[in-house]
Amino acid sequence: MKIISSALIKWSMVTIWCLLMVPLVAQVDYNQVPNPSNCYFFDNVFIHESPGKAPYLGDLTIRNGLIEQVSRNHKAPFDAIKVKVDSMHMYAGFVDVLSHAGLKKEEKEGKVEVKFPGMPPDEVAGITPYKLAADAYDGSSASLEALRAAGFTTSQISLESGMMPGKAAIINTSGNKNPVIANQQNLFSQFKGAGRYYPSTIIAVIAKWKDLYNQAKHHQSYAESYTKNSNGMERPDPSKSTAALYDVVNNESTVFFKASKKLNVYRAIELRNDLGLNMVLTSVPYVGDMADYLAQEKASIALSINTPDTSKISIDSTRLAEDEEYAGMLKRQQEHMLAHQQNAAKLEKANIKFGFSSAGSELAKMQGNILTMIEHGLSPEAAHKALSTYPAEMLGIQKLVGTIEKGKLGQVIITDKPYFKEKAKVRMVFTGQELFEMAGEEAKAKGPASDIAGTWSFMVESPDGNQKGVFEITESSKGNYTIVIVPDDDPSDTETIKDVKPKGNKVSFSFVMSEEGFTVPIDIETTFEDKSFAGSLKFGDFGSFPIKGSLLKKPE
Repeated sequence: MKIISSALIKWSMVTIWCLLMVPLVAQVDYNQVPNPSNCYFFDNVFIHESPGKAPYLGDLTIRNGLIEQVSRNHKAPFDAIKVKVDSMHMYAGFVDVLSHAGLKKEEKEGKVEVKFPGMPPDEVAGITPYKLAADAYDGSSASLEALRAAGFTTSQISLESGMMPGKAAIINTSGNKNPVIANQQNLFSQFKGAGRYYPSTIIAVIAKWKDLYNQAKHHQSYAESYTKNSNGMERPDPSKSTAALYDVVNNESTVFFKASKKLNVYRAIELRNDLGLNMVLTSVPYVGDMADYLAQEKASIALSINTPDTSKISIDSTRLAEDEEYAGMLKRQQEHMLAHQQNAAKLEKANIKFGFSSAGSELAKMQGNILTMIEHGLSPEAAHKALSTYPAEMLGIQKLVGTIEKGKLGQVIITDKPYFKEKAKVRMVFTGQELFEMAGEEAKAKGPASDIAGTWSFMVESPDGNQKGVFEITESSKGNYTIVIVPDDDPSDTETIKDVKPKGNKVSFSFVMSEEGFTVPIDIETTFEDKSFAGSLKFGDFGSFPIKGSLLKKPE
């Protein structure tokens, strides 16, 4: 049953950015009780001002979203809201290089008739550099809550459909209707073909990229000539896609290019060099023997947060002693997973600055994955830089976030023990606009299993593209449910899971998927609301991916 594509199974084996500092006008919510003050005072907390600097026990005052004072000891302002953080640990809020969080679901048009498949309209081909993530921002999205819980207070968000989905936006993760948004957007791109239309292959995507770039360069040059002297010249009339690439041609914005496979890393760097692009490679899952090459190319890297757990490899000891082929396969699998765990350490050793991208990652396991990287050679200081100062530099916002300093944005996180120690947990997140307290392990699942029976769409966000289908859920007996999974790509290839017992509004189930002789366990954990659900799909030992869906119909 293909809830994950076979291609994924094979895979498993801003220059300068400034904020609009103009006050934003928001509608007044008369049902919302306003805060008594816009000043917050954090008393007697271990402050980690910047990576590599020893923490000290001190105090912090944030007023109007900015750090007003940070010191070993100062008095609370008379109008401050005092936050109890006695002897906990404070860090500058983490910075996410790229995610697809906080966005409304992209609406797809119905079937489009294209007369010439080799020359489809840009939108059909997945070429929409003029689309703005800011226009699709949804402050109520649960994905923002997940970012905050992981410690991210700043994230660059982007649409994700097609080879050139559009311009990204840099936001804080408060979930407010009017977040702080970048005035100048970077471009997100990926090696994603257009199916039946051109460009359908990776080579075609590269060719199309070069064609679009050269068109933009030509049209911009023509427009400049027209402005200087229009006599005898036709008025410039570039397409929306062409005009949207002018800032890329001028190196005024950075291209954040998804390279989730080793070969695609080489392809993206070659494209960067051919066109002279400012580029950051995102969601890089594997470094291996590329570290020296990446250093030589001065590549900017945003690693995937995911890392496999080698301790969970199932080993048949009897077969291991008798079957050399099995032993060799097991050894290669362990070496492959170990190489993934050493990614960050190899980049540090090669003196490559890198950050982390949460796109396609299971945020709930981020802290554990960071510790795994540290166990395999990454220094805690470099890990701290990868979550704060380095991504801030990649996005051009290092004067605003990344360290705890007077005058910077008041975005901080509070942990119960040093973050880079075992079992540390994020307890509070202050986004500069609002204080969020994270629930502890003792928090119970909310609400009853409010009648999950019905037909639900689902979408798994995987490195090989979105995998879609339907969950058909029936109540087989009181409190017990049967779930039939029907994938879009082959509706006849279903999977049936029986005796699913929700806990509150949490629904978890597992099954084993077999594809091309490869068997892998699938574990799904979701949280259901009235008409939607969201959660994660664990793909064996090779990582977890976001899964979400919505109610299509209730049983008659």
